Amino acid sequence: MRGRRLVLVATAIVVGTSLGCGPAIDLGNDASGSSADGSTGPATISSGTTAEPPPGTTAEPPPGTTAERPDTTTGADSGGALFLDGGLDFGGPPSCDPFEQDCGEGEKCVPWSSDGSPEWNATRCVPILGMGEADDPCTTPNGPYGGFDTCGFGLMCWTVDPGTNEGTCIPLCGDFGGGLGCNDPDRLCFTSGEVLAVCAYACDPLLVDCTEAGDGCYPVTDGFVCLPDESGDMGAPGGPCEAVNSCDPGAACLDAAAVPDCPASRCCSAFCELTEPMPSCLPGQMCTSWYRDDPWGLDLGICVSSM
Repeated sequence: MRGRRLVLVATAIVVGTSLGCGPAIDLGNDASGSSADGSTGPATISSGTTAEPPPGTTAEPPPGTTAERPDTTTGADSGGALFLDGGLDFGGPPSCDPFEQDCGEGEKCVPWSSDGSPEWNATRCVPILGMGEADDPCTTPNGPYGGFDTCGFGLMCWTVDPGTNEGTCIPLCGDFGGGLGCNDPDRLCFTSGEVLAVCAYACDPLLVDCTEAGDGCYPVTDGFVCLPDESGDMGAPGGPCEAVNSCDPGAACLDAAAVPDCPASRCCSAFCELTEPMPSCLPGQMCTSWYRDDPWGLDLGICVSSM
């Protein structure tokens, strides 16, 4: 196990009713991930996130600012794990707004842990201690969740090793006219927990084209992003999972109904190509489109129970 850890607790992805020639993936609520123009888009995860087409395709819309800025509470885990979330709640008036960056000169607004727990649960203004840019190494003088780091304005130190307090600078999401987004077209904004919204690199779950060793491509807000693979020895298709990044790269954590003989409430299942004559699904599964409707004509599928 590597020093850095980022475990995101996943809500279930539920297999819905059959549409057309196979079972559709009904990923739950229509929430903050719907596209801004109201057009037919990909299915949503029950936590309120959406699965957009992978980068590097001709599909529209491209990676960008499709996450709606939420206004209501959507709940966080009291145990310190981070729930994937379509909404952010500051628990009352925040000390600052990370999307507006409304702190004083020489300061930046960042998420932090106000109670010492391993969870970002509040925001604060902190002095800018360094000029680290995106992907630069960084340090956190008072720990991974203290808010102080050597990253520059509009960034925070991410995937911090609690033993060394070293990590990598990542941009915070910005407010683009009511929608959270990223300036870098290669990144997507995703939210986790109560106050965290960062711009992670977008990726293709079929290629697992993440550049940092140990990362996997996982479904989160508005598509798929590179996150640390925390599957260990338990992330193979058919195995139990609790977090969005607790499956092996190339697999997703689904509701038990999608995985035959799943021994838990959720289990890992492999992504697949719809055009493959022999997709690598488990016995009793079939490869069906990841998207409820696929106007882009992509080949991205997920293995789900054929019953």
